[in-house]
Amino acid sequence: MDRMTSGIGRQPPKREAPDHIGPARPIGPIGPIRPTCPMRLATQKATMAEATTQLALEHEHHADPLGSKLGMWLFLLTELLLFGGLFLLYSVYRAKNPAAFHDAAAQLNVLIGTLNTALLLTSSLTMALSIGAMQRGQKKVALGCLLATIAMGGLFMANKYFEWTAKIHHGIFPNSPALGQQSSGEQIFYGLYYSMTGLHGFHVLVGMGVLIWMAISLARRPERVERWVLPEEIEKLRGGRV
Repeated sequence: MDRMTSGIGRQPPKREAPDHIGPARPIGPIGPIRPTCPMRLATQKATMAEATTQLALEHEHHADPLGSKLGMWLFLLTELLLFGGLFLLYSVYRAKNPAAFHDAAAQLNVLIGTLNTALLLTSSLTMALSIGAMQRGQKKVALGCLLATIAMGGLFMANKYFEWTAKIHHGIFPNSPALGQQSSGEQIFYGLYYSMTGLHGFHVLVGMGVLIWMAISLARRPERVERWVLPEEIEKLRGGRV
């Protein structure tokens, strides 16, 4: 009984920590801070590097579908104003000189004109197919359609060269003696003809230059599908709707 009562109230002996445990761990706001595993640290660094690369890629290839569409429609509006005014001028003079315009137009090469029209329509198709292939990430298809568009532009200019040289060979060009002997209506027709087709040819040359630059840029880019995501899908991802 004495032994049982003598043990009551005594404090248990304190145990000293062995020397091999090492220094105590630092205490954080939510508990002891555990040392980071090397594998976990490497994984975190790789994840951060990938996120940084993705952010830089998104910043480099920022997509603005609304701004792009608005810019294209403004460009088409300016083209409509320019060529629409020229066609309006042509229509007014044709209404005033129907016989002279008919006789002058009969001297043009219908086959070359038809071929150029087919080239223009087909080149519009291949350009649209190239843009669609870019959006789907099909680099080779996009580049092929782009090169086909450039080739058809070159064929158009070649046909225009042969058409112009044939008329110049016959002495039919602005301020030429042969054209000065014809009626005033025919002179107006060929003045409009050279002005309108020359301006259109200049547009085609500028467009070919832009497409060549696009083809070179496209050929140098790595073939990565994520670089060609549709603008609508990018907007969905940014808005958190996917």
